[in-house]
Amino acid sequence: MKRKLKQPTTYEEQISLLFAHNCANTNLSEYSKRNQEDVKKIVNDIQSGKIAELLVHRYLIEKGKPCTPPDFVIYPPKHKSFDADLVCEGINIHVKSCIPSAKWSNSWVFQPNDKLVKSPEDSDYIALVVLGNDPYFRLMKADNVRYGVPRKRGLNKAVIYEENL
Repeated sequence: MKRKLKQPTTYEEQISLLFAHNCANTNLSEYSKRNQEDVKKIVNDIQSGKIAELLVHRYLIEKGKPCTPPDFVIYPPKHKSFDADLVCEGINIHVKSCIPSAKWSNSWVFQPNDKLVKSPEDSDYIALVVLGNDPYFRLMKADNVRYGVPRKRGLNKAVIYEENL
């Protein structure tokens, strides 16, 4: 079920951009392992992810659900994790974002060694967020998700394609 999200506020966009700029350097080594070295794209990806967290958090709070806020701590690389982005009423919510494109269908990419992919716990959920003009998300139990193979050759990723939901 699609849940409609409100557009991000200017504050949410700016704080996400500031966060992205300040933590991009701590992500460069991990991104380079994934053949991604374009710092501008890395900053955009981090900003989109943080905006998605803020929008899902706002949605849950407005629905009266107590929820931990998005984390703006900039961790050194050795302290980064695949932990949940939000915790709400005992469920761990892992927020993933994508931006609609005329060229590609909506999809969300995961590291194959992420415990969410390999062995999700009963309390793990995934919020699949689509940003853009009409943002929305789907909240799914992580152990009900089926991952596909990346359409782009040579990527070692687990992918969820929206048309397969």
